[in-house]
Amino acid sequence: MSIEHPEAARATTSRRAFLTRAAAGGALVTAASALPLDRLVQAAGAASTTPDLDDPTYAAIATPYEMAAVQAYQAAISSGAFTGQDAQTMSGLLSNHQTVVDTLTAYLPTTAAAPLPDPGLQKTVTKTITKSSPAKTTLATLMDLESTLAATHLAGLGQLTEFSLARTLAQVLSVENEQSALLARMLDKTIESQTPTSVDTTAALSLTQN
Repeated sequence: MSIEHPEAARATTSRRAFLTRAAAGGALVTAASALPLDRLVQAAGAASTTPDLDDPTYAAIATPYEMAAVQAYQAAISSGAFTGQDAQTMSGLLSNHQTVVDTLTAYLPTTAAAPLPDPGLQKTVTKTITKSSPAKTTLATLMDLESTLAATHLAGLGQLTEFSLARTLAQVLSVENEQSALLARMLDKTIESQTPTSVDTTAALSLTQN
C-alpha cells in the first residue's frame, strides 16, 4: 500500500498506487461500507459530533488507532496461528496499517509528542489475540477492527476542513473495508454479508481529541 505524503497529496493522488500492497497481500476484495460492531464500540465509544477537524487534529486522533491495528497484526503473526499464504496476508495487512501510520504522522505538528497506540483499542483487540487464541477468533477480531477503523475514517471524512488529508482518508477507508471483507472470506463468510446497502458510521471510534 502506497499513500502519498502531505506534499505529494496536494498535487495528485493515485488510488492504483495505494492499492498495490493491498493487492500483493490479497486484500482486494470488493466491500461497500463499514458495519456496526458492538464489541469494539462498547470499548471505544461512538464517534463525536464535532463538526470540524483540521488535518493535524485528525491525524493526532487517528494515528493511535492505526498504531493499535499494527500491534494487533503483530500479535496475530506472533501467535503462530497463521502459516503459508495466510501468514503472508497478515504481514501484508500489517504493512498497510503501518503505511497509514506513517502517512498520518506526517500531518502532525513538528512540536507534537510522539504518538502512542490507543490504550483502549489496543486492550480490546489484543486480549483476544494470544498464542492460545484459535485462528478464527483472531480473524473475527481483526475483521471487526478493520470495519471499525473504516467507519472511523468515514466519519472523519465528513468533518475534515482540508482537502489533502480527505483524499487520503477516502483511499484508506476503501482499502480497510476491502481488508475486512478479505478477513470475512477467510472466516468463510459470504461477500454479501460484508456489503450492506447503506453506509453506517455508528461503529466509529471517538473523534474527540484527548
